[in-house]
Amino acid sequence: MKRAELVEVIGLEAAVLLTRSAGGKRMYVSEPTADDPVVRCIGMDAYRRLHKAFGGEMLDLPSFSSVRALVRREQALHLLRKGMSVRKVAAETKLSRRGVARLLGEIHPGRAR
Repeated sequence: MKRAELVEVIGLEAAVLLTRSAGGKRMYVSEPTADDPVVRCIGMDAYRRLHKAFGGEMLDLPSFSSVRALVRREQALHLLRKGMSVRKVAAETKLSRRGVARLLGEIHPGRAR
């Protein structure tokens, strides 16, 4: 399973919680029950969405570090769209200036600060 797919199905916050506790592991998506440790971790609503998309399947969960990288990327894109400088976004997100400049290029091709 790809990290973006997990985030799309259960949301960013639930994906962070799930991969923090079980990232990199295989998981069977069973019927949701209140006493399931995954339900307790991400909440019933998120688990129901996961079950609707992948019920009865074995999932290879992405690593926490890959989801964390996606979070930082999305945070950087948000800050750039608000007009924050590449230098400040890099400092805020702990991404390299070069990486942030690349993201700026995705938003505004040919533009860097």
